[in-house]
Amino acid sequence: MVMGSKFNVIIKIVRLTLWLLPVLLFFWLINKNFIPSGKLSINYKISNKPTVTGMIKNFASKETDRLIGTNNKRINQEYFQLITSSPLYFDLQAPRAFRKATVTIKYQNPDGQPEIKIGVKQANNAYIYEDMAYYNPILNALPEYWDKIQEGNVSLWQKDKEYFDEKIKNGSIYLRRKEKLDQWKKDELDLLLLDFELNSEKYLSAAELIEGKYNNELTIINNETKTIKKNTPKYASIASFLSNLPEQNKIIQYNYGLIDYIQMPNYKISNKPLEIDNILRGPHEIYTYIGEGENIDFTFFFQDINRHSGEDKINISVYDNKNQKVRAFEYLDDGNNSSNGRASEESERQVFIKEQPFGIYRLVIDTTDDVFVKKIKTYQNLLMFKNHVFLADSREYLSILGDANPRHSVVFTNSSAVNFSTPHDDGFQLVDIFSRNKRFSTNIDEIKKVYFQSELTGVSRVVSPKNDINLEGNGFFSFSEQELFDVNYLKTGTLTDQTKVDDYDFIITDYKQAQESDGWLVASATIAGPQLYFQKENGYTASFIISLPGLSENYRNLKVKEVSLTLEKDPITFDNFFQKIKNKIINLKRK
Repeated sequence: MVMGSKFNVIIKIVRLTLWLLPVLLFFWLINKNFIPSGKLSINYKISNKPTVTGMIKNFASKETDRLIGTNNKRINQEYFQLITSSPLYFDLQAPRAFRKATVTIKYQNPDGQPEIKIGVKQANNAYIYEDMAYYNPILNALPEYWDKIQEGNVSLWQKDKEYFDEKIKNGSIYLRRKEKLDQWKKDELDLLLLDFELNSEKYLSAAELIEGKYNNELTIINNETKTIKKNTPKYASIASFLSNLPEQNKIIQYNYGLIDYIQMPNYKISNKPLEIDNILRGPHEIYTYIGEGENIDFTFFFQDINRHSGEDKINISVYDNKNQKVRAFEYLDDGNNSSNGRASEESERQVFIKEQPFGIYRLVIDTTDDVFVKKIKTYQNLLMFKNHVFLADSREYLSILGDANPRHSVVFTNSSAVNFSTPHDDGFQLVDIFSRNKRFSTNIDEIKKVYFQSELTGVSRVVSPKNDINLEGNGFFSFSEQELFDVNYLKTGTLTDQTKVDDYDFIITDYKQAQESDGWLVASATIAGPQLYFQKENGYTASFIISLPGLSENYRNLKVKEVSLTLEKDPITFDNFFQKIKNKIINLKRK
């Protein structure tokens, strides 16, 4: 009877186990393929084995694992990867794709590597990067008279000038008084040594009295030269600082686009069109300034003289003050790819971008020497050409000038040195340059010979009676002195290793700092959306790169202890569970 009872219990246990196995397998498959919680954490710690296992693969470094710690006991050993070259690669193999990944590294930075970035490979094999951490020894060691406001990664330091001046003054007084006190102590002790009647006991007693008096006087000096209480900072937030900026020469910036908040002084938007009817040849680069809410509005009149075989496309790219391409315009060839010299009809092309943020913009005209700019019409009132203009209003190009008579050109430049040359006999001429109270005259009498003129100051005027010259310089050119402007109108400084920060009152930075944890630094960055690209091969693979600019060139190294990733997607809910099952079955059938 007892045996039968035990046998029944065993049968029940086996049945329960057989019932639970598919249930457990079901939930294991659900968890593996769907990640119900929506989060998956992966952690890779450097160990004494160089092979990488788990979901993080191909942790590429030329250095072997290094071991630190003086004891042989395992609990006192810490392993890390010594990185001496950049970049560092690793792959993530996941059971499915995710919409967001937070990458965290734990490391030590013994040589002050200033910048760490994380990148992820895209479908076109290019990488998109995010900042992980910056390190700047100057910012990390600012004295206590710099007050800091931090909002996200943006920080504003404000110098308490009164506190700073008082500290400098009191510090100077303290040093003078202490130096005098130190000398008194030395002299008194020296006199004791000359008193031969003193025995060792009396000498020690007298020296003790001198030391006591010295300490009392030093306490008095410390109290009398103590710095006053710090003042309340001028700005209570970064927003108040940006909306009411102080004098620009009082500000220094680090990794921050302050130019986005400072408009050009005295700039006024013009409602009158500006026309430049000087004929130009080939590629040019135009700089202009756009006021708040102003449109970028240019109309170019082009003509192709077809002297050389091949296509003569015209590409115009517009860049903002951060050198980011705003928009590109492409115009096809006129259809004549030969070198028959038959000029095309004049074509009109507009570059229009509505209501751009204020700032300096540049238009890069990329084309061949067969393409001429007959005229430029714009509603921008500041317009200049960077480094060169090719003046083409010449008898050499009568085929595109029609019945018009060639004329002389007057060009203004802020270059300190210029050079010019002509490709044809019709460009032989006497070029005059007027700079301040000086006149420089140069006779062009050879084809393709380059003529130089230096010692130019301020804004100079270049007069070319026959044109057909390529005029180059180390500054900008315009056809009216009023159209030239200072591209460096922003007078704020940029923080470098040589910067004397106490010459400034404000420091603004976009400075993502690593956090300290148990003697290690921890930095992280998040990549989300379409930038987090997974290649479907042996599961889902995302390829990452850790960029350390200048690491090997400056003989720096980094000690990486740990790399971890937190992957996120939408969690599974009762509402979307069955739809996800259905989608999974459909995908399996497609395979």
